[in-house]
Amino acid sequence: MRIIRNDVLFNYILSPLKLEERQDIGFIISNFKPGDKIRYGGRESKNDEEIYSIYFEINDANKKFILIGNTEEDKNEIKEIRNACFFGSGSLIYLGKTDFCGEESIIITLAYCKLCNKQIIDFSECNGLVCNSCADKCEHKYVPGFFHGTVDIGVGEICSICNRVKPEIRKKSLKEHHLAVKEAGIILIDKKTLHYSR
Repeated sequence: MRIIRNDVLFNYILSPLKLEERQDIGFIISNFKPGDKIRYGGRESKNDEEIYSIYFEINDANKKFILIGNTEEDKNEIKEIRNACFFGSGSLIYLGKTDFCGEESIIITLAYCKLCNKQIIDFSECNGLVCNSCADKCEHKYVPGFFHGTVDIGVGEICSICNRVKPEIRKKSLKEHHLAVKEAGIILIDKKTLHYSR
């Protein structure tokens, strides 16, 4: 699947490369209308490449729409889409069909800002469902809480309106964040070793 990110219109074009992908795109175009959600289902494989293969449920019969990254750029976009869906929006939002390089393709976004209704595709925006423009104008009301993202997991003050972390909290090291999480009583599990940290 070719995955083309548009940072001006805040959407993606998903364009098929293989027959099965063409069939999935055709199914979505035939059965979805603009605004319909394509629910995130998880990672498709259970190996080291799993982050580059995610699936979405596209009907009640558990039909899967699988996104597989073919190039490094596509793989990076899949990681971004996965994180935004997993930690934030929970789905793709179908916007319509288009033609890309002679292939019938679809246009999707990941969420809408809850304050201004603008389309959003960045992880930080989808995490709190607030676009960066609204977050920049936000009169922050910070409360204690947990957060995840660029620092893995941490404890600090988070805005209850836009879900952004207080700037000075981001300056802590990953080790400092993990110690704060442990002090809060959260158990961390290393996925590769299944080692529990207390």
